Amino acid sequence: MLHAAGPTPGRIALIIPVTVLSLLVGLLWLLGLACGKDRRQYVTKISGQVMRAIIWMWQGTGPPESS
Repeated sequence: MLHAAGPTPGRIALIIPVTVLSLLVGLLWLLGLACGKDRRQYVTKISGQVMRAIIWMWQGTGPPESS
């Protein structure tokens, strides 16, 4: 009998840290919208890099692409 591919124990262990990290990055991004133009560009660039890392952690396909 074939079993459906489910979440691995390693992926289950990442659920809470990755969720908290993504919430904090979202808050940082929202804070960056209230700042000046230079700081906004910096915050959105950093937020984008971290979100790519978060996506990589969820998918587990390889390191995030550098921009």
